[in-house]
Amino acid sequence: MPSSKTPLLADSRRSADSARSDRLADEEDVALYRSIHSQPRSANHDAAPSWLPARVRETLLLVWALLATAAVILLAVWMQHHQQTSSGS
Repeated sequence: MPSSKTPLLADSRRSADSARSDRLADEEDVALYRSIHSQPRSANHDAAPSWLPARVRETLLLVWALLATAAVILLAVWMQHHQQTSSGS
């Protein structure tokens, strides 16, 4: 039976390399999960909720994206206006 990591259009015959690759990927996932969840928390980390840095980063990214989008729109409008007003002269 194909694992959850097997592509949908993969050949139904599994090679030994494919099975080995899936097993190694699963072992790596387990090792990464254990290393992430076994790290001790520092005193500074306990002072603020764990979601706060991510929330601030997401908010700043949203603000930056909105400003960049507005700048691109304003630049496009200005260029269009400049083309229409200067071509008739």
